[in-house]
Amino acid sequence: MIKLLNLLRETLNPQSGKAAPYGSGYAPVKELVTDTEVICDNCGWEWKIADGGDDLYICHKCGHDNTPNN
Repeated sequence: MIKLLNLLRETLNPQSGKAAPYGSGYAPVKELVTDTEVICDNCGWEWKIADGGDDLYICHKCGHDNTPNN
């Protein structure tokens, strides 16, 4: 019961007493693929599309998959 109350306190906006807007606790998606390069959403590493090889959207620095969502 105490865990539930703590969860509710964290979810509520203390200024208004209303729940926070949907998605307000998530980091924005920063997908960035230009005509010539891919920039990792996770660590910011940049590489040229021409140098991407078979796994063009996988960051070789942190391993994050940067495949565009659209």
